[in-house]
Amino acid sequence: MKKNLLFVLLTMFSFNAIYAEVTWELSDDGTLTIAGTDMPDYYFGGLFVVEYRDDGYSIAPWLDMDHQDKIKKIVIKEGVTNIGVAAFYDCPHLTSITIPNSVTSIGESAFSGSGLTSITIPESVMSIESSTFAGCSDLTSIYIPNSVIKIGNRAFSACESLTSIAIPNSVKSIEEGTFYGCEALTSVTIPNSVKSIGNNAFQYCEGLTSVKISNSVTSIGDCTFEYCEGLASVKIPNSVTSIGKDAFAVCKNLKSVTIPNSVTSIGGGAFYGCIKLSSVVIPNSVTEIQDETFCYCTSLTSITIPNTVTSIGSGVFRECTKLASVNIPNSVTSIADKAFENCSSLTSVTNLATVPQEISEDTFSEYGTLHVCKGCKTKYKVAEFWKNFTIVEDATTGIDAVESPATISSDKIFSISGQRLDKAVKGVNIINGKKMVAK
Repeated sequence: MKKNLLFVLLTMFSFNAIYAEVTWELSDDGTLTIAGTDMPDYYFGGLFVVEYRDDGYSIAPWLDMDHQDKIKKIVIKEGVTNIGVAAFYDCPHLTSITIPNSVTSIGESAFSGSGLTSITIPESVMSIESSTFAGCSDLTSIYIPNSVIKIGNRAFSACESLTSIAIPNSVKSIEEGTFYGCEALTSVTIPNSVKSIGNNAFQYCEGLTSVKISNSVTSIGDCTFEYCEGLASVKIPNSVTSIGKDAFAVCKNLKSVTIPNSVTSIGGGAFYGCIKLSSVVIPNSVTEIQDETFCYCTSLTSITIPNTVTSIGSGVFRECTKLASVNIPNSVTSIADKAFENCSSLTSVTNLATVPQEISEDTFSEYGTLHVCKGCKTKYKVAEFWKNFTIVEDATTGIDAVESPATISSDKIFSISGQRLDKAVKGVNIINGKKMVAK
């Protein structure tokens, strides 16, 4: 008890104390100098308590009694090996810090909520932990060395002034919420070392206009680029196998996206609210179009559904008000509620299924012309809700039905199964009655 009282007295009257294996001193000009070796982890604002002392849990000693309002600059001396969890948490007037080469790790929330404007991380640091710089709203630039292999969850979330960042080739993954809410960030290059981009990684990066995804990335997580309203185009490399739920939702300026044949899964709502997206080719590696994938894509005029797709989910094309026609391949056995609800321009539907799928009264809002295969008209005329269409038997189902080169016009393009296409897709197409490969 006497030892603890002495510590408090030293802290109150000299702003100079020894704590664990570090010493600290706060000068009158707001410079906090820390020396020693191993900096402990600290308690921060009601979150998970990491460090336990015999007198209870504690915040960093230099943050006691409102010292954090006086800290403007931090100098960490050579020999200190790490920056502890929440070491400089919520220091609003902290604008600069010197980190020596002896530091190898920076703990969770170490600078969260501080006033830092820029920071250089030394080559000795191997990891930046979760929320390290979260809420540093004045941070405009940061240098991350090639020694860093891990950038933790939410490490730079809500860094509202951060305009650019270079992710080094040493980083293996971009984790959940890493750059969430970095609204001033304009461009990002994902290096070849990164295998996955986590959920919410760039969500609400409203100023983001350019993203380069390397061909090492295999997955794009849920909500990864949601609300990136400045993003106009995205090329997804052929290393990617999955696109998460709401991955590009509400990218209001997204006009074009390239989805490679490597993608086998596109999550529900992946392109929800992409109001400028005009055409999409779904690769023939996809078997399911999940709920609301293209909902509220109000500029969508063309969609190619491959004959690998077996189900079309609820609300997939709901409110696609410019979609005038759609081809449903014979592989589709399930079409869910509201799939084409409020597609006010949809006047032509081609359904190549020989047995009508079961649909509900709100699967379609408009009933124009339904094109079905020869011999199938009677089945559709008695099928609930399909019978509301004007049904004609002029759909083709295979390459034997493609017109001959002598009569086909140059604008008629078919898939290998005979499905009419608006344009050639990657792979084999039937153009002018001949097989042709589009790259």
